[in-house]
Amino acid sequence: MTIDGYCTRYGVLVETRLHAIHDCPYAIGIWKCLVPRHDWSSCFSSSLEDWVKMNLLKSYKFMEGFVQIKVESDNIILIDVVSNEYAVDNNLSEVRLIHTMLARSWQVRFQHVPREQNNVADCIAKMLIGYLNVKCYL
Repeated sequence: MTIDGYCTRYGVLVETRLHAIHDCPYAIGIWKCLVPRHDWSSCFSSSLEDWVKMNLLKSYKFMEGFVQIKVESDNIILIDVVSNEYAVDNNLSEVRLIHTMLARSWQVRFQHVPREQNNVADCIAKMLIGYLNVKCYL
């Protein structure tokens, strides 16, 4: 995403969060590598809220019985918002949706990880840059 909100790669006038992680052709290419082919139609035609629900509710690991989840992020403010009670009253639909998902029968632990120590994100970014020749800012 750019500072002025314009997608320089594809000429989209307003580069929204949804465009950056879902609608952008580069994002679609990445999702096609991750999402089983039989789920493509529902994945690429749904609203942001439905898309997030699909990704969380159809989590294959959750279906297999994994009920303890550790979420790491370098965004300490985000960790604070979703970890505390005031997330229920947050105006961002994504934060409210995360809080709704937290109410399910699983144990979720949030942990702040400084960007320099987030090896998983660093590995994914390097892999994507080499594989798809894209710029990835995590």
